[in-house]
Amino acid sequence: MGDRPASQFTSVQHHIPLYSLENAFDAAELRKWDERWRKIEEVLDAAYVCELKIDGSAIALTYENGLFVRGATRGDGTTGEEITQNIKTIRSIPLRLSTENFPECKIPAHLEIRGEAFIPLDTFAQINQEREAAGEALFANPRNAAAGTLRQLDSRIVAERRLDFLPTRWNFPMGCLCLRRSNPRASGNHWNCFSTWGCGSIPTVSFAPVWRRFWPTLRPGIANATTCPI
Repeated sequence: MGDRPASQFTSVQHHIPLYSLENAFDAAELRKWDERWRKIEEVLDAAYVCELKIDGSAIALTYENGLFVRGATRGDGTTGEEITQNIKTIRSIPLRLSTENFPECKIPAHLEIRGEAFIPLDTFAQINQEREAAGEALFANPRNAAAGTLRQLDSRIVAERRLDFLPTRWNFPMGCLCLRRSNPRASGNHWNCFSTWGCGSIPTVSFAPVWRRFWPTLRPGIANATTCPI
């Protein structure tokens, strides 16, 4: 599921589909998913890298020789919207990648970084206070507010909303290097690269050779608990 690209924006074709994540609401559903992908990929032994899901809006950032050249929404998963000027207002997204403190993280000539643009909860509360004081309608939740903000035609409005960004994976022109397909223990180096490049990093990462226990995390404003296998 996704949004149909709006006519006011230039359409961007994702060379690798940018799909949304599946949900699993209990251990049984999670194990069914585990069994299904192992069967499809013919994998018997696997380990997992687990992270907290940031409840925002998926975006794709394109870099050429370390310079940010294009930002796009997820759209319908295959076609998104070009929102480069809006992305440039997000301070946690670097316009130039750096390897100053971690030379091992070499920057590919052509690189796409995918992740979540979101409005932090404290920022969201402050924005709603400002809107209330101005007599404007309050935003219902941070996720919808972030998605709507990214599609604003005036980038000055986007800057005022103070969005943040966390990366989740990178892609190369010839294919996808999904973090979960590499060695989970080595994947920490990928997050180190994100941090070194100036893209931020996932705050919580756990390595799980098997299903051991489930970590329920209540998200403010959302009735369901989120479970991450660790």
